[in-house]
Amino acid sequence: MNNKTSKYKNYNLSNLMTAKELQEYLHIGKNKAYFLINHNEVPTVRIGGKTYVVVDKLQKYIDNHTI
Repeated sequence: MNNKTSKYKNYNLSNLMTAKELQEYLHIGKNKAYFLINHNEVPTVRIGGKTYVVVDKLQKYIDNHTI
């Protein structure tokens, strides 16, 4: 494996969730989920024009913002 591709070998796309999955995970409505995503309230990544929530970073975000 060359160095160019080796940096991606541990990246797992299952660590990403859609807005719909965010709704279900946080028990919130569609508008609230898109608000959180569009206002950078949750950690996201854009791939091919779609925005995904990064699950690992989301859990850290929740832990840091829990009262």
